[in-house]
Amino acid sequence: SAAGEYGRESYFGWGLVAAPADAGDALDLAAALSGRGLSAEEEAGRAAAVSESVRHVECWIEKQHSPISGICGISDGGLIAAAVAARSPSLQFFINFCSMPWERLPTSMDLEVPQSITVPSLHVLGRADELLSAAQLLSVPSRCENMTMLWHKGGHVVPLLDGAVAAALRRFLGVRSATLSIVQAP
Repeated sequence: SAAGEYGRESYFGWGLVAAPADAGDALDLAAALSGRGLSAEEEAGRAAAVSESVRHVECWIEKQHSPISGICGISDGGLIAAAVAARSPSLQFFINFCSMPWERLPTSMDLEVPQSITVPSLHVLGRADELLSAAQLLSVPSRCENMTMLWHKGGHVVPLLDGAVAAALRRFLGVRSATLSIVQAP
């Protein structure tokens, strides 16, 4: 199951940023997000982990669970989904929820990632994102040739799928209201 993927070493190997417990100064999040300040060994490990993540998702799609129509992700998972979408033009769509910036993909990966995404894409971005700036949020959408963008009032989250968000999702997927049901918690 997909939930089991969170326990994989590669998932944690590149997605989390932590300061040492005795760190006196605040963590420079911008530097951490960009990968600046990593040793050559740490950068090589991050590149290997990202490459493994992309390949793992591609294998999961192609060998075990075909046919898959599209891919989506949030934050680090959104960046992996973007790399997979760039490498998989046979996908019908890509949905991005607050992806990390494209520039965070290591340049030393041992796989090729095209610099543009040709599949139709929907980008659902939070106006109150507390982790990424607007410029960082626009990094992945700027690589997409056929994209739709929707800003919601929330932060670095998948918003509730109601109202304008649900309508945009229905339009993007080309689904009538009766076909796509949105289940809301009571």
